[in-house]
Amino acid sequence: MAATVAALIPIGFFLIFAVGEGPAGWSHYIQALIPIGLVLLAWWKPRLGGYFFIALGLLLGIAYPIGASHQPLATTALVELIVFIPTAMSGYLFLRAS
Repeated sequence: MAATVAALIPIGFFLIFAVGEGPAGWSHYIQALIPIGLVLLAWWKPRLGGYFFIALGLLLGIAYPIGASHQPLATTALVELIVFIPTAMSGYLFLRAS
């Protein structure tokens, strides 16, 4: 249960932007589909889903600051706190539940 709640943080973040941008926000729906699919996988196979969540959180958490080097440090840190840390934490919690 706690792992699913942790996964809902980045999902909600993407869906807020998707709804707020109207028809142009379709790309945020696609970004939300990946963690939604991983939650479904983790409910079925918690260990496998946990490993995927951790890998996704770590890989994107490392790649994002490299790709967004033009943004201020505060913006990058906020995105890391809202999107990537809860994703990796959700994976850890799914592994603990398995």
